[in-house]
Amino acid sequence: EVAPVTARDEVDLENIPVHVLGLHSIIKGAPIGRGGMSTVFNGKYGPIPVALKQATHSVSTLVNEAAIITKMMHPNVVQTYGIWENADADIFMVMTCKL
Repeated sequence: EVAPVTARDEVDLENIPVHVLGLHSIIKGAPIGRGGMSTVFNGKYGPIPVALKQATHSVSTLVNEAAIITKMMHPNVVQTYGIWENADADIFMVMTCKL
């Protein structure tokens, strides 16, 4: 299994063009999927069920993806709330989830 990269490896979260969600506003759950570039986890953003996408290779690519997707409104594009950094400095893209 590939270890995820952390924000401190390549991204300055103070200067990114996407909303950074508060540390304590999200609860990370169990993994629900894995691919070549990321792992996706169940989660909660307050009362809202969310998917948390964690990069396994490039955090900067994940942050750029979030910056683009948060500006899009289309029925075929998942709603993205922003980026979340947990207490372990892992970075996640926070998206809607209907599981």
